[in-house]
Amino acid sequence: MVWVRSEYAEELAVVSAWLMALLPWSLSYGRPMGGRFVAIRFPLVIYESLQGFGLASHTGFLTPMGALDRSVNAGVTGAFDETELLARYGTRDPGLSIGAITDAVTVSSYADGVWAYLLWSVGIVILVLAVLLSLLMYFETDVLERWPYDRVRTMGVLLTLAAAFYAGATVMLYLQFPGLYVPIGPFLYFALGYVLLTVERT
Repeated sequence: MVWVRSEYAEELAVVSAWLMALLPWSLSYGRPMGGRFVAIRFPLVIYESLQGFGLASHTGFLTPMGALDRSVNAGVTGAFDETELLARYGTRDPGLSIGAITDAVTVSSYADGVWAYLLWSVGIVILVLAVLLSLLMYFETDVLERWPYDRVRTMGVLLTLAAAFYAGATVMLYLQFPGLYVPIGPFLYFALGYVLLTVERT
């Protein structure tokens, strides 16, 4: 079965990258520990509403790096007391140092959340590559004439890789913060990646 005609494959590849960049990849809702969270995760920003979690309650936007920093900080401050933090990192707030990230994924109760934001960060790198390729396909087709690989299939590979990393991030987020998750992005990226990888090129 032909999902898209060969002459429209490049247009689909370009639009796929732009959809990937603009649409939210995950919606989630949960009511743990008497609180409530709602999160809408776009590729480069999260809108979240946390209610009933004391000092952690807030509503607003956060970058993936900010969310990673928050999870690492919560992990290490939960695993070590103030004296141990100062001894290990020389500060009470270790930030995103390699040591703090390593400790957060190995000895803290926030390991799944840290892994989720690390996977998301890799997904962002793949997203940026896909968008750059789409811009070249749209504006600078001459540059890609020397490209040794089929650009439509290359976009299919990027979408499929992004789907895998975003799916992994969704699983890790669910393990850390159980609730209702709608992984829009991974399903859409896998579907578009499959279509681009299997389209007949003439």
